[in-house]
Amino acid sequence: MSTIGPYSYDASILEKALEGKKGGKVLVQLPDGVKRFASEAMYHLEPYLMNVHIWGGTCFGACDFPNLCEYDLLIQFGHAPIPGVGNEKTVFIPLRRRIIDDSELVMALANTFGDERPSITLVSTIETTHDLDRLADVLHSHKYQCVVPDVIERSYEKGQVLGCNAGHLDIKTDIAIFIGDGRFHPLGIALSNPDIRIFTFKIGNTKLKELTQDAERVVRIRWAIMENAKKCSRFGVITTMREGQNRVAQAEEALLKLREHGKEAEILMTEIVDIASLLDWDFDAYVVTVCPRLALDDSNRFHVPVITLQEMHMILDGASSSSYTFDTLS
Repeated sequence: MSTIGPYSYDASILEKALEGKKGGKVLVQLPDGVKRFASEAMYHLEPYLMNVHIWGGTCFGACDFPNLCEYDLLIQFGHAPIPGVGNEKTVFIPLRRRIIDDSELVMALANTFGDERPSITLVSTIETTHDLDRLADVLHSHKYQCVVPDVIERSYEKGQVLGCNAGHLDIKTDIAIFIGDGRFHPLGIALSNPDIRIFTFKIGNTKLKELTQDAERVVRIRWAIMENAKKCSRFGVITTMREGQNRVAQAEEALLKLREHGKEAEILMTEIVDIASLLDWDFDAYVVTVCPRLALDDSNRFHVPVITLQEMHMILDGASSSSYTFDTLS
């Protein structure tokens, strides 16, 4: 194993990808939390005598990589590959965090549940999936029934959840614990499993945070935005050229459905979807067919309603405001 900052990775993935490619032109892509360690990543590439550039744009996941027409290879450090996304020119190298202190998790459960022993589903991002089975064994030794779910659609390893595939999780335990930082991944789990108590556990802490109230508040906000979108007459349907988020077929279906319901609608094809790119258009509302994070995380920053593909179906089909369907990519 080799290291970049506090993370480790399987060096054999890099060695295999670069075998026989000396002198080639390579683009290195790093997620935000790893960009400050770019010099270390470049150091690991020096022995291969590559012409290496660093991608200065976004890197939200394995779904978010740039066009490679000028490069022989893309090496993305941080994320695991999404099955069916990418090609022989794209290499994804998962970065792993240190082994989790299991005593912190045991203490967090005791602080939350006392002597109760709820059954538990453990999930995380790729940074810590390698440690989930061991943690489950530790919790078993403390009399907890604990499972690590099998690989779900778009995931690379068992127990791994992405921001866009939480709806594929079939949780049958009393609670689920998401291990890691960030809000969007566990929120997606909570929105997709409203009858299950969802908690987050941040490494280095001895407390669990429950997301039930957060999820309920988000649903109320989303329905308020959807009610506003109902009143709109002109919709921009957003899709992207990025392979991992490309849902052109669904965007075309959304276009037809909006028009069937008396709305004006056009498809906007983008490279990267951001707030600035939406300001100059004259649409009353937008339907985001790409990653649902844009609508859920940034809703208060838009000047018009921005809804997900599933939310569009909900308002056009007359769904009840007592329910909510999280937009899950397949």
